[in-house]
Amino acid sequence: MRRALKICFLGGYRPYNLRGLRGGGGPNAVSAPLIDAFAKMDLNSIRMIVLSTPFRELGVPVLRPRKLILSENVEVRYIPLLNPLSVIIELAKCDLVHIFALEPQNIIIALLSKILRKKTITTSHGYPPIERSIRPKGLKFRIYNILIRKIIELSDVVTTVSYILRSVLVQVLSIPKALLNKFVVIHNGTDITPILMNKDEDQLKILSVLGRNYLNKGLLVILEALNNLTPSIKKRILFILIGDIPQNLLRKIPHGTKLIRLRKVPHEKLAELYTKAHVILQPSFFESFNLPALEAAGRGCIPIIITRIGVAEIFENEKNAFIVKPGDPESIAKILTLYATNNDLREKMSKEAYKISLNYTYDKVAKKYLSLYLSILKKD
Repeated sequence: MRRALKICFLGGYRPYNLRGLRGGGGPNAVSAPLIDAFAKMDLNSIRMIVLSTPFRELGVPVLRPRKLILSENVEVRYIPLLNPLSVIIELAKCDLVHIFALEPQNIIIALLSKILRKKTITTSHGYPPIERSIRPKGLKFRIYNILIRKIIELSDVVTTVSYILRSVLVQVLSIPKALLNKFVVIHNGTDITPILMNKDEDQLKILSVLGRNYLNKGLLVILEALNNLTPSIKKRILFILIGDIPQNLLRKIPHGTKLIRLRKVPHEKLAELYTKAHVILQPSFFESFNLPALEAAGRGCIPIIITRIGVAEIFENEKNAFIVKPGDPESIAKILTLYATNNDLREKMSKEAYKISLNYTYDKVAKKYLSLYLSILKKD
């Protein structure tokens, strides 16, 4: 009888609490729904062991290990502080290691995998020095880049969530041509079930999810775009802004703008906002992907996004989204005016945006990763 192939997946898995909810963001935004999708698949002769740090707030013990069986083929093991000995034992038993975060602290895992001669995949979700408007300099920045590049060198395959992220890594880290064939792009998926519903047409509802990194996410561009709207268009628009925005910037919102500001919205409540909104406006100057744009499209929201956002790669300009250049409030104002006055166009593009989201549910994303796993293992 053929031995089952074993995959060791290093990524955060936050279980559902007693109310059937779990927090979004952080390691869960992508890894947890992907792991759930694996658990629902017929993996045949593959067994997946997920190594995750514990999550105290949902009752998972922090100081002692715990197992969580998700399916016959998928098991989560919560290892306190990723206990080195436990990790080494699991790595030694597996055929393939998937490090689901290209971060400096994972250099030890990458080195262990290489020493143990294990096939290794590493996934990059972003490059923080650019996305978080952090400009580290000197020794700290050099060490960061050295470690990231070393993990890439140690990996057999590096997946990125967008082509633009791959380009940034190759350029910033000076990746040699010999390593370019290691890179594979697998876009993120939506953890919110796509549902197309009729929307209230009395008022155009515009949603922007900015979080704490509001400046890099384009808050000032949004404010300027609102300032370019005529008074009659402003009356037709309700702007819903999610983010920890300081009062001095909120005071710059143009007079006459109808605004709902929410500091933080639980992940399970976002789906309700996506369902009610007509447009999601995400004018980040650079972002590796942008999950809200894809999630909202699944509820019929039309994305207005920037060319330097990874999620723009899956949409088509003027068919299922509007894609504009960075820092262009005039174009955004024109698009909002068009949406506010053309219900037929809005309805048509809403349906097209929804159709795109159907191609990026996590069952489809999981199949892409599974295909990658098998292709790597077959090379042995």
